[in-house]
Amino acid sequence: MRKTIVCYGDSNTWGHVPGGCRKRYPPEGRWPEIMQNLLPEEWRVYEEGLSGRTTVHDDPIEGALSVDKNGLHAIGAILDTHSPVDLLVIMLGTNDLKPRFSMSAKEIAAGAELLVKTARDPEFGPGLDSVPDILVVCPPPIEEVEKNHGEVFRGGKAKSLELAKHFKEMGERANVPILYAKDVIASDPEDGIHLSTESHAVLAKTIANWIQSRFA
Repeated sequence: MRKTIVCYGDSNTWGHVPGGCRKRYPPEGRWPEIMQNLLPEEWRVYEEGLSGRTTVHDDPIEGALSVDKNGLHAIGAILDTHSPVDLLVIMLGTNDLKPRFSMSAKEIAAGAELLVKTARDPEFGPGLDSVPDILVVCPPPIEEVEKNHGEVFRGGKAKSLELAKHFKEMGERANVPILYAKDVIASDPEDGIHLSTESHAVLAKTIANWIQSRFA
């Protein structure tokens, strides 16, 4: 029987190429697809990345058009679409660093916790009496560069360096495993936000190893 993984994230799950232009890596260059090829064939990976997605916040700038960037608004529909879901991988929090939201690292972790709580609904899980397994990936720290997204994320680096601490506390509080992306990858210096092809590959391998250990 096939098992379902949903990867819920922002532009770094969508596959945004570092730089100012809206360019996307091909499927085989994005970490969910790479991970699919590393896992046993009974696993099926669904990529649900959206550029600009936050944990729980409405974006008055990027979300003012037809696309809702609030991660809390979409998570239920996405999980229901792919149900039954065996594993949900959440990697969000980077866009919450934007000064327009005025969020502390602790509050960003709390937003991720609310997503975890929302996802723990038996309606979405592999059985009527079970909920999806969840892995939260704490995003890597950002770098502040003058070009590309520099102004949009100004002041975010310091907060991003505190995310690991608060995600750890959140994981203990919510009893959810946390994978710290900073331990294996870093944001690309081209724009300080997005991931290189090498980082996509490393992240995919790291999560795939975790999955195979978890579900051995």
